[in-house]
Amino acid sequence: MEVTLRETLLKTRKSSTDSRRGFYQQDRSTSIRLRPLKEGEYWPAVVVAANDIYSDHGGSRYACIYGVATKHFPIASVGTVETTVGYAYKRKDGITYDGVMGGIAFSPAFFPDMRIMGEYDTDGFNVGASAFLLRHLNVTCFTREFKGFNATISYQYTIPY
Repeated sequence: MEVTLRETLLKTRKSSTDSRRGFYQQDRSTSIRLRPLKEGEYWPAVVVAANDIYSDHGGSRYACIYGVATKHFPIASVGTVETTVGYAYKRKDGITYDGVMGGIAFSPAFFPDMRIMGEYDTDGFNVGASAFLLRHLNVTCFTREFKGFNATISYQYTIPY
């Protein structure tokens, strides 16, 4: 199980009468993911999830329910290729995800905590890279259809069980 708390800052105009641009809007959301099937030698991992689970207002960017299947393919002494395919169902207030999605990622053998990725997220194409630094710090940089640049920094900790 994975729980995510997200806050997205949106760069917009300050108001209809003030054209200055800045991070004047934000979207906070909570997501939950469950993995009923762990990846095996001959079958993919399967995940079912819900994004923005508390949203009950219009204009939520991420509100959807989705399922994905992911399979890793090791390439001897070169690295690992990861493929993912899935489907997202947009909830009534969601404005982003609805339909088929998929992606491919490559992790080189010399730095397995780094990934170079390309994906289709039901609405457009993204290309980027991510890396874990200092075991818990995840840095991700990507572009959405080469129209803008995005970066995230997140702290990830797995609770021992």
